[in-house]
Amino acid sequence: MDNALRALCNGRYVPEGRGELDAHGVHQFDCWGFVMAIFAHFGVEVPDYTEHPDNFDLVTKRYEAACVSPLWARINTPQVPCLVAMATIRPDVCNHFGVFLGNGVFVHVQKTSGIHTDRLDAAPWPRYFHSFWRYVG
Repeated sequence: MDNALRALCNGRYVPEGRGELDAHGVHQFDCWGFVMAIFAHFGVEVPDYTEHPDNFDLVTKRYEAACVSPLWARINTPQVPCLVAMATIRPDVCNHFGVFLGNGVFVHVQKTSGIHTDRLDAAPWPRYFHSFWRYVG
């Protein structure tokens, strides 16, 4: 992990955060804001989806619309960077997203635990994993 990526990963969770710096110079992200920042780190600009992260119905509708849009392509094998879609509330509702970094590792941000990396094959993620997506827009 390079220094620029490490700096992003030292951020914290803030609803609707898009990487703004707080008074201490710490980046603030919500789930999608962090996805945007990680993709940008890899030179890929993905669209901003502004639904409040706690509004699961709107997040789900936005995800479902993105699934059929020409901007995203579902892939079977993860590539760096690709979106990792997870269903943490119900199996049919994708409501949490991260970015695959390679070697079985993805990075994401959560309200309770902040920004961190996890292995796709480490509990509890296999039961929440839904799909991988490559941005083609």
